Amino acid sequence: MKIVIAPDSFKASLSAIDAAGALAEGILQVEGDWDLVMVPLADGGEGTLEALQSQGFTMAPYAVVDAHGAPITATMAVAHTVAVIESAKACAFDPGASAKDAMRASSAGVGMLIRHAMDAGVEEILLAVGGTATSDGGVGMLRELGAQFLDVKGTDIGPGGAGLSDLDRVDLSTLDPRIATTRIRLLADVKNPFLGPTGAAAVFAPQKGVNPAGVKELDKSFAHLATLVGPASAEIPGSGAGGGLGFAALAVLGATTESGATAIMELVGLEKELASADVVITGEGSFDDQSLHGKLTGTVLALATKHSVPSVVVCGVESLSTWDVLKDLSVVSVVPLSDQEPNQRKSMARAKELMVAAGRRLGQFLSVSEDPGFLSRVLSMQQGKAGTIAPPPEDYLLPLDSESDPTHRGDSR
Repeated sequence: MKIVIAPDSFKASLSAIDAAGALAEGILQVEGDWDLVMVPLADGGEGTLEALQSQGFTMAPYAVVDAHGAPITATMAVAHTVAVIESAKACAFDPGASAKDAMRASSAGVGMLIRHAMDAGVEEILLAVGGTATSDGGVGMLRELGAQFLDVKGTDIGPGGAGLSDLDRVDLSTLDPRIATTRIRLLADVKNPFLGPTGAAAVFAPQKGVNPAGVKELDKSFAHLATLVGPASAEIPGSGAGGGLGFAALAVLGATTESGATAIMELVGLEKELASADVVITGEGSFDDQSLHGKLTGTVLALATKHSVPSVVVCGVESLSTWDVLKDLSVVSVVPLSDQEPNQRKSMARAKELMVAAGRRLGQFLSVSEDPGFLSRVLSMQQGKAGTIAPPPEDYLLPLDSESDPTHRGDSR
């Protein structure tokens, strides 16, 4: 039996790599001869580089600057002619930033990483733009790539969003010519546009420490910047990500935007592995209805369904509104760690131990029949037949049946 183990990270408890390893450890305690293929995943945000490293990407460190110009070393993932850059490695979110620091935070380090990638000869860059300290519209990044942002006197404006209030004109004629021949794929973890009430200034700047007066100033400055370099790009979902890094990448660098989860799955070859799998195990910390709408776990389940591969979800907690949301997917069971340890704090502290136990239980479930087609038969029985019960050996595994549906078990959901 070939089992593909492809989880996301479990926030604040287990990385995707550790989660996959713990599940494999538990399964192997039951059956040591199965073919276990571990493909830890990420969606372009936290943990992306670590997941790629486990799949053969090289971690390449480079000298850059942080959001306030201090020298740091930031790492990107490289394989052949592809580089993956996490913007947060260069200008990480600072939860304790003052209003002044938040307004002066620059994305220059991200531009340095892009320049280093092109120096290394890559032809394609995946740029993940979540989790930054910046609200500068990507201007710091673009300046490091040769663009000029000038005031009325023709002098360079200051750093960060604060400097944008002096912006008079933009000169892109000096932009690094290699940008035109480098494919840039924007991985944004949000759908917010650059401008307006759901934009970078209104929604994200306050989270980074910008005060109300600063938000008002940024909103005006961002609108002016968009007018100068690409008003249409300011409306694209994801252009507001990274304090406007998304906008800069789309408007000036010619980036295309796409799902981070889908892009990373493509890089690590998940679909190829699923094509010959008997079952796939995926999961995340909290499995709920939103997991099925663009998040990594839902994307894995959709891919498994496409290939008619039975799937199992392991999660910290399960809070689906109803099992009906899974009716069109190839899910045969959901395994919440909270069934072993209901206390969330204790569950997170014991995450590896509980994950190994979950793997062991899954091994018992999968060994019910020596026939690798067992789960496929269970799935074919379940789909479209309300009330059909998958036959797990113990109640620990939740079958997809009307009796297990939260709407039928007296919950308050």
